[in-house]
Formats: sequence, structure tokens, C-alpha cells
Amino acid sequence: GPTFREWYGSFFVFARDAPTLVIGISGCTRSGKSTLASVLAKALGASKTAVIRQDRFASKGLAAQAEGGWESTDSIDFKAFRDVVVEASKSKHFVIVEGFRAFASRPPGGVVDLLHHLVWIELSREACYERRMATTRVTEEYFDRNLWPRHYKYWESCFGEGGPMPQLVLDGTKP
Repeated sequence: GPTFREWYGSFFVFARDAPTLVIGISGCTRSGKSTLASVLAKALGASKTAVIRQDRFASKGLAAQAEGGWESTDSIDFKAFRDVVVEASKSKHFVIVEGFRAFASRPPGGVVDLLHHLVWIELSREACYERRMATTRVTEEYFDRNLWPRHYKYWESCFGEGGPMPQLVLDGTKP
């Protein structure tokens, strides 16, 4: 696949022809999605860029109903998420969408069909566990039985047959 520098340069060609360029960033918890979104927004120009963080659309009510709670795709209010992306696309030149399930929301009412570029940040189970324990701790049992298996299932849905297949995969351990 392309390097970040090659990818970064290529989407400006696309941006000349599109009224709004929508970039999606996904990966496991603590992989660097928010950091990358913030760096890109600064590079693209804060006044021209909206950053939409999927975490804002996690619903306590939906998480309570979902098997897997907060780690479940079903804990996200995808309709509200999509509505905000569509609205931001009307007034900004760049929209950056980031989230641990950003590519899971398929039509109808999904977000992934609005994305022009999909970026995946890859992180090993070990690195994910270490970062998660250093920030928002969970039990090792919760990580091993819930968080990581749900992430892996999501990874399979993105890279497997019929998945959205991100165009750029970055190593989350490298700056």
C-alpha cells in the first residue's frame, strides 16, 4: 500500500474536484485515531476542517442494551453520527471522521458510504493492552473476553470480503 506521505499528497488531487473531502480514520482503542485526526485538521487548516469523533455518539442507553456494552458497534447512535457528518459536509472543505467503529456503519443511515478516504491504524494486541492499561484501565479478563475479540471481529469485517477495505494502513506504534 501507499506510504502516508504518498496518500496525503494524493487526496489533494481529489479535493480539487470535490466540494468536501471526507476522511475516515479507524482502528482499535488507543491506536492514535484522535491524534491523527487532530494533526490532519491542523495541517489542512482548522477553519476549513471539521473533526467528528464517534465517541460523541456512544449512547449509555444503547450500550446498556448491547451485548458487549460500550465495546459494541450497537452502542453507537449511527443516525446522529451520520447527520452530523452530512451537516459538516455542507460548510467545511474537509471533514475528518474518527472512531473505533467508524467503518461499521453501513447503509441505510451509515457513515462509511460518505467517506472518500479510509485510513486504518493498526496496533497489536499487546500494544493496545499496554496503552489501554496506562489510560482507561479495564480488567485483563474484560480486555481478553470482550474488548479485543470485538475489535478483531470489526477488523475482519473491514478487511474481509465485502468490507470497506481501508486504502491506507498505518502502524500505530510509529509517530
